[in-house]
Amino acid sequence: MAKYTPLLLALGCFFIFVFTSILEKRQQPHKAENIVLERVVLSPVLQILLNGGDPFLAANLELMRVSSTWSGDMAAAGVDARFRLRAYKLVSEMNPCHEDSYYQANALLAWEGGAADANTILTRATKCRFWDEFPPFFLGFNRLYFFDDSIGASKAFRQAANRSIGNKSVFKRLAIMSIVESARSEADALSMLKKEVEKSRDPALRKMLEKRVARIEGLLFLRDAQKQYEQKFKSGLTSPEQLIFAGIVSSFPSDPTGVGYEFLNGKFQLKTPQYSQ
Repeated sequence: MAKYTPLLLALGCFFIFVFTSILEKRQQPHKAENIVLERVVLSPVLQILLNGGDPFLAANLELMRVSSTWSGDMAAAGVDARFRLRAYKLVSEMNPCHEDSYYQANALLAWEGGAADANTILTRATKCRFWDEFPPFFLGFNRLYFFDDSIGASKAFRQAANRSIGNKSVFKRLAIMSIVESARSEADALSMLKKEVEKSRDPALRKMLEKRVARIEGLLFLRDAQKQYEQKFKSGLTSPEQLIFAGIVSSFPSDPTGVGYEFLNGKFQLKTPQYSQ
């Protein structure tokens, strides 16, 4: 009987994977706007029990399920963002060292209104993967870019510098500049996203990141147009339509993620979709 144990375990894991996927599909309503409220994410305790007490196996299977049950189109429309948020956080609880979990959470969730939750996952990964320079680097960038937390960002960048060999000087410079400048830079965000696109081995993830690159490029286009307008007319922009009336732009850029831009307090910004856990 002992020689069949690995086979029985593998079959058991497979049937668990199929069961949760079928259960999720059966509970999905017809209206797309309600899908995020119905998608099934089992608790960490239950998943670990179903996988024979192995949290690492449970985390791997949950990530496989997430990858196989969401599409680029759904994610772009924000339909299953909450599902992925809950799933990635669950995986980080079962295995905070999981590389795919922290990488995809940062690359996707942070740009979909879930920056705080992405930072929770990155904080866990920073503690668990004590040798890895990238979780604290991503954490520092998010703290600076999404929360204007220059002190927290500097601390995270210094952690990354202490762990790195090839990027030590870069991370140290970021730690210093985040305190000195204490400002967000969309150009830096664009540069970082392009690097993530180059590193991505997952076609679906790469497609999503390319859309975020185009989104940031659209924002920079709008801000450059605003700068041209204000230099030409020596007055502040009060309405986006003034750019068209003045002939500065012929049309506004389209956000490929479907979220869009907004003009608040005299400045173009990325519109952020909001969702709760």
